[in-house]
Amino acid sequence: MDPRGAGRKGGAARQIEAPVSDATRAMIALIAECATALGTVGAVIVALFLARSQNRARLTLAGDVVVVMEPVAPVSSENRHLRLMVTNSGLREVTITSLNWRVGYFRRAHLYQKLPGNTLSSGLPAKLLPSETASFYFPWEMYLKNAGQMRELFGTRFRRLRARSLRFVVCLSTGEAIRARVSRAVTDQLALAPTPGKPST
Repeated sequence: MDPRGAGRKGGAARQIEAPVSDATRAMIALIAECATALGTVGAVIVALFLARSQNRARLTLAGDVVVVMEPVAPVSSENRHLRLMVTNSGLREVTITSLNWRVGYFRRAHLYQKLPGNTLSSGLPAKLLPSETASFYFPWEMYLKNAGQMRELFGTRFRRLRARSLRFVVCLSTGEAIRARVSRAVTDQLALAPTPGKPST
């Protein structure tokens, strides 16, 4: 007679469970507590990161040369403007207090930008709600003539390369300063425009 068959006839085989020692139970409890603590710490870090991200100012900056069309006037060089645009791409209100330029890769210089004072441009200080934009339009031909101080910072050798270090800087009421490049067409024209009274190089 097969003893294995006898076991099956008598019903399901009994499973013998080894007793869990106190040390094993303590280890499992400790691991569970550590996992819970790590989860809590992780949740706090994520919450702080999200809160900080929401409170951080986020701006989208753009600088290029555009043509402003007048209803009746013909298109001419006087219609060209340097347009600097600042868009609030964050989640909180920001206040722009000043516009600046930064020039240089290592030895950096900073220039304060005066407002153009025309009806096309926003004023300062400018409060921007999320998704709102402030725009500033500078007559381009006049801007090129008056940008001699900026061109001097570009130097005489490798002027176009140094001009590409130019950054448009927006300062906020909170003390934050956010910067961005302008288009290469802008930097190249600024670098190549002759300084009044001096030959172009």
